[in-house]
Amino acid sequence: MNAFPKTAFRSPLQPLPCAQDESSNPSLRFLRAGGWRSFPGVISRLATLVISLGLCCAGAVAKPSATDLIDPQKFEEYKAKAETGDAAAQIALGDCYLDGTGVAKNETEAVEWFRKAAAQGDAIAQFKLGFCYSRGKGVKQDDAEAVKWLRMAAEQGHATAQYILGRCFYQGLGVARDEVEGYKWTLLAVKQGDTSAKQAMTLLEPRLTQAQRTEGRQRASTFKPLVGPGVALPPANREILRIVVLPFHNATGDAAWDAWRQALPALVRMRLNGAEFTRIPGWKTIQPALVHAGWTAAGAMDAKLARQLAQELNADVAVWGSFRHLPEGWSLDATVIHPNSEAAPTELHFNSRQWLELTNWFALGLAKQLYRPIAADEQELWKLQLTDSEKAADGLAKAIALEDLKAPAAEQEQAWRDVLATDPRCGFAHATLCALLRETERKDDWDKAVREFVRQQPHSCGAHLALARWRWASDDKEGAERESREALELHPACPETLLGMFAILSKAGRWVELTKIPEQARTDHPHDPATAAFLAAARAQSGNGW
Repeated sequence: MNAFPKTAFRSPLQPLPCAQDESSNPSLRFLRAGGWRSFPGVISRLATLVISLGLCCAGAVAKPSATDLIDPQKFEEYKAKAETGDAAAQIALGDCYLDGTGVAKNETEAVEWFRKAAAQGDAIAQFKLGFCYSRGKGVKQDDAEAVKWLRMAAEQGHATAQYILGRCFYQGLGVARDEVEGYKWTLLAVKQGDTSAKQAMTLLEPRLTQAQRTEGRQRASTFKPLVGPGVALPPANREILRIVVLPFHNATGDAAWDAWRQALPALVRMRLNGAEFTRIPGWKTIQPALVHAGWTAAGAMDAKLARQLAQELNADVAVWGSFRHLPEGWSLDATVIHPNSEAAPTELHFNSRQWLELTNWFALGLAKQLYRPIAADEQELWKLQLTDSEKAADGLAKAIALEDLKAPAAEQEQAWRDVLATDPRCGFAHATLCALLRETERKDDWDKAVREFVRQQPHSCGAHLALARWRWASDDKEGAERESREALELHPACPETLLGMFAILSKAGRWVELTKIPEQARTDHPHDPATAAFLAAARAQSGNGW
C-alpha cells in the first residue's frame, strides 16, 4: 500500500514529535494501566522512566515495535499474560514477534497476536493489523484488508489510523476513491494534533473545491468515536431503542440495482439485531405501515413520511437514504431522525468497493451514532452468514427482494439455490433455504439442505440450529438438544437458540437446568434483553425468583 508517503505527506514510519497520549502507544497504555506490576524488577523501573519522561512517540505506533519497553528476559511472562486474553499484553507480545525481541522474529505469529487483540476491539491492535496487511508482514499483502482494520481503528479515534485512512480514500487504495471522505478523515486526524495530517492538509485543501471542503467538514463535524468493548453506555442510553430501517432509494439511474432497495436495509436490520439495547422491526412489520401510508416502490422517502412511519411503528429512530455508483465502488447516504425529538436529522455517509462491506460499515456506523455497540463476536458471525463474492451478493439481493415481495415459493427457492451455486458457504442462503423447505413441508429436501448447511458451515450456530429443528421435527428430542447446545457453544446469546433450548427443556420440566443456560449467556452478553427475559422466566418457574 502506498498510503505511507515519503514527501510532505510524511510516512508514519518516520519519527514524529513526542506524544504522551496513551492511545498512541499500546505499551504505554499497558504500563499506565498497571500491567507492569506483574513483571517486577527492571520492567517496573523502565515503566516509571517511560511514563515520567514521555519516551513514547507517535512514530512507535506506525512501525509496531516494543524494543524500548520489552525486557527480553520477561518474554514468557508476557506470553502467559497474553494467553489469559489481556489485549495490551497480546499487542506487546505481537511486537516481540514482529521485531524479534526476546524471541526469534516471526511475523506470522505477530499477526496472530495482533488479531487476537483486534478481535477484542482494541484500536491499537486494529491499527497494527492494518499495518501488517498493508506491508505484507506475516500475511499476504492486501490493501482492502488493510483498509478494513485501519478503518476500525480510525472509527475509535486512532489519529494515525485516521490520517492513513484519509490517504487511502484520497488515492483509492483498498477502497473506492472519495476525496471528500479522505478530507474528512484527514481533518479528524488534524483535530487530534497529528503532525503528518497537518502537513498533508496543506497540499490536500488547495486541490479540493469549496463544495468538497464544506461537505468534508460537515462529515467530520458529525463524527463520534466508536463505543468500544467494555465502554459503558451513558445511563440515558440503557433503554431499549426501537430502530426502523426503511427502504432505500436507488440513485444509480439503473433499474438493474432495484433489488438492493430492499436487500440493503434487510441486511442492515440483520446486523443491527446484534447491537445492544435494540429492537429492530422486520420487513413483515414495516411493510403494512408503508402500505397504510400510501408509499409505493417507485416513491421516494422523505423526513415527513419517515416520521409518520416511525410514529405508526412506535419507533424511537427511523433511518432511510439512497445508494449510488462511484467510479470504483458504491456510496451510501443515510438520514437518521428521532421522531419524538426536535433535534435536526443526522446525515451519514459511507462508501466501499463491495456491496456487503458497505452494509457492514453502515450498520457499524449507525450503531456507533446511536451508542448501541455491536460486539466483536457478533461481527465475526457476519463472515459465516454472508459472502465475499460480488456475484453471489447480487443474487442474494434478488433473493431477499423476492422474499419481501412474497414471490411464489418455487421462485424464491431457485433464487436461494442460485446464491449457493455461486458461493456454497453463504450461511444466510443456507438458513433461508432450510426455513423455506421446512415451511413447505418437503422433509426429504429439508433434510438434504440441513446436512449440506452443516457440512459447509460446521462452526456456524445457524447450521446446528437448523439441524436441531430438523431433529425436533423428526421426534429426535435428544438430538435436537445436542445440536442446540452445540449452537449455544458457538453463539452463547443467540435468541433463536435460547428459544429452542427453552422449548426443549421446559417441555421436560427441567427448569433448574434451564436457568443455567441464560445465566451463562448473560455472563457473555450482560446487556442482551432477550437473555434477561429467558432468565427471568426460567427463574420464576424454578422457584428461584426474578
